[in-house]
Amino acid sequence: MKKLSQKTIYTCFTVLIGGTLILSGCGKTDSSSADGTKASAAPSKPVPIAFSMNVNTVPDVDNNDGIKWLNQKFNMDLKFTPIPNSNFQEKFNAMVASGSMPDVFTFNFDATAIRLIKQGAIAPLDEYISKYPNLKYSKLHYDNVSYNGKVYGIPIARSLLSAPNAPLIRQDWLDKLKLPVPKTLDELYATMQAMTNNDPDGNGKKDTYGLQLGEITGRVGDFNGREFWGAGDLLYSFGLDGSGWVLKDGQLVMNETLPEYKTYLDWLKKAVSEGLVDPDFALNKANQAQDKFFKNGKGGITFDFVSLIRNFTSSVGKATPGAKLTAFDPPVGPTGKSGVVSGPGNVGAIFISATAAKDANKVKTIMQWLDYGPSKENGYVVAGTQKYNKLQNFGLDGVTFKTNGDGNVEVTDKDKLQKLGGGYILPTQALPSPENTNYTKDSDDPETLKLEIAANDILLKHIKTSPIAGLQSATEQSTPDMYMEIVKAKVKYVMGQLSSAEWDQSLKAFMDKNGTKVTQEYNEALKGAKK
Repeated sequence: MKKLSQKTIYTCFTVLIGGTLILSGCGKTDSSSADGTKASAAPSKPVPIAFSMNVNTVPDVDNNDGIKWLNQKFNMDLKFTPIPNSNFQEKFNAMVASGSMPDVFTFNFDATAIRLIKQGAIAPLDEYISKYPNLKYSKLHYDNVSYNGKVYGIPIARSLLSAPNAPLIRQDWLDKLKLPVPKTLDELYATMQAMTNNDPDGNGKKDTYGLQLGEITGRVGDFNGREFWGAGDLLYSFGLDGSGWVLKDGQLVMNETLPEYKTYLDWLKKAVSEGLVDPDFALNKANQAQDKFFKNGKGGITFDFVSLIRNFTSSVGKATPGAKLTAFDPPVGPTGKSGVVSGPGNVGAIFISATAAKDANKVKTIMQWLDYGPSKENGYVVAGTQKYNKLQNFGLDGVTFKTNGDGNVEVTDKDKLQKLGGGYILPTQALPSPENTNYTKDSDDPETLKLEIAANDILLKHIKTSPIAGLQSATEQSTPDMYMEIVKAKVKYVMGQLSSAEWDQSLKAFMDKNGTKVTQEYNEALKGAKK
């Protein structure tokens, strides 16, 4: 099994972060992946395949060694049309309107995709996917690309743990205050009080706070679009859902309309009034909230990415001897509920046009090409606990990388690798297995790695899948800032600037304007998905 040096890890992330938008930095593959697709006996003539994808950096299309290699392997003639993200929607719509829809294309599974499905322009893929073992992602991944009970896309998949949801607490502060790790919501609140008022850092100043939070953006699709950054997991403790929607008696109900939500807001309001939350919580961008906890070390509790633990180790850990984090189970609320938010699972989908699907040989060639991406045949190199697909991340052996005598893979031509655009010309990648998540990268500190793995174990134990996975609301998609006004009311209410009656009025105005319509659309989509 080939190894990847630290130098090459850096190169890999530099190239793909600079050159790939909708695929994660470096693909990972589980050692248990099924054998890669073998190209079938070649027909006499290469199969023409028109492929379009939104890109951040346009790769070389006319003289692309990767495309040539794939064409030869699968006896196809891949005509790749990369469209810059800056005008993708406009260009793609023009392509569809002119009747020149590509055979294969990537897109978000949104209102536009639903419209194309209803028009019969996109083919269902259920009968094909079962034949290609490397494309067997989880049910949730496929729920996100399904409509009316049928699968219409191949997920551009990422880990379900890709959400800022790990409960983390300052263990050294707990030790100094002689407190146990909190297990319930009441214990969490008491711990927040102690971490705010009892000088846990021992500097003689009242300059710490119990809970680190950040702003709400009000934008559809953001992790913190409707809730404060870092507060999503707390919703479960109140009997709500981190997705913003609760499935109640077979119907989807918006969190904000339930009495439990008012209880949640009152809990936050009390914490803010007592100074238990970062005083700048409503202004902190996500990265600012993260830096305050993981680099400045003034907060006691956060719910955030596992990958940021190493920032704490390299910053607070070095500056403060004995500083230590612990991952803990999400606090249990009065009704015995708790949980953590799942990631969206997908960052887009790969669709096959209905016209292309009429050609059985073309569909077979397309599926073989896509099935190759996550396969063992595509190979992988190892770095610590990470495994990386070769073509997507390193290109071609002897062209963009070489294997040294010690087994290490070294990128030899970064410019050529970026022009090759492996993550574009082969848009499917394998996912990490739970014990090999994209957070547990190789680490010089075994204690940090141990904590990352423990945090991932907690996430796997408590993760809650979204009740709206795979469902769409046309109003929500067409009005990305529709939550802005209700978000402003939340902030004012929590900060004590809005009365209970005024909050109720704000909620009614929101529901009358868009909320009720969105709720109806989600429930119609839910009904259709059950057919």
